[in-house]
Amino acid sequence: VLNAKPGTRLELNTTGPTHHRLTLSRGEIDVRVWAPPGRVGVHTPAGDVIDLGCIFSLAVDEAGAAHLTVHTGWVNLVTTRGSSFIPAGASASMTAGRAPQVPVYDDAADTFKRAVRALESNAELVDSPSIRTLTQQARPRDAITLLLLSSIDGLDRDTRTALLET
Repeated sequence: VLNAKPGTRLELNTTGPTHHRLTLSRGEIDVRVWAPPGRVGVHTPAGDVIDLGCIFSLAVDEAGAAHLTVHTGWVNLVTTRGSSFIPAGASASMTAGRAPQVPVYDDAADTFKRAVRALESNAELVDSPSIRTLTQQARPRDAITLLLLSSIDGLDRDTRTALLET
């Protein structure tokens, strides 16, 4: 089941018994898939969104950035620079030419979310208060976020260790 919001530019590229591929150029869609993983894929200007059997919302803004929220199941975001698996209850974005963001749970504190995105955008300039925010506000379910953050380029050894020991 797919619902498109008004003004959405969506195109069906291919369909068959084992896969369905769409292109979302702009706008917002809500998708509910009850099929084996990988059967439904949505190409965006930023990269590809591969359903792994779930319900998700996907929006593409005027600049071509894709914003994903997963309601149930998992979704894989894939760009030319890498991929990121996003679990239910989390969100992430991707832009062309960059790796997708790491998933952050929607119910995380806003200060935690801001610290995650600051570390992602410029790991070399992240300050101690941001690292403290991440390590102090992380809940057990945020382990996936911290694990993926610890692997981004530009992090120093002490920061990696702090994230992994949380």
